Amino acid sequence: MIYGCQIAVKAVVSQMGPIPPNLSEGFTLDEAACLRQLFDNCFIGLIARSQLDKSVVLVRWLPRGGDERLGVTDPRHVPPQAYYVLSKHDEFELTPIRSDDELGRLFPGHFKLGTIDERPARGCLPWSRRLF
Repeated sequence: MIYGCQIAVKAVVSQMGPIPPNLSEGFTLDEAACLRQLFDNCFIGLIARSQLDKSVVLVRWLPRGGDERLGVTDPRHVPPQAYYVLSKHDEFELTPIRSDDELGRLFPGHFKLGTIDERPARGCLPWSRRLF
């Protein structure tokens, strides 16, 4: 019967829905709302605002551990961090950034290079399950 109880508990947890991300200070209300729609159960930190366009920001994703609702069965597939550029022109666009070189190539002049910790990423980038 304990097995049945575990199934019931997992069903209740899954019905609670996604856990919203924790966000650092500095995001506009629109940016924060967008990030809350894209991500869940993580921490999103504002690293820098573009030097050329204040509607372009570099953000860092960090996992928030200790909750089985994250949905990760093998934590080795969760990277220690991931970087993105969130930009808004007509609509928000989120661009994964894997290296300082890629940041400079995709967004030349927007950010000081050397701001990305280039530890090798493990697993896949942490897109929210709600995107798919």
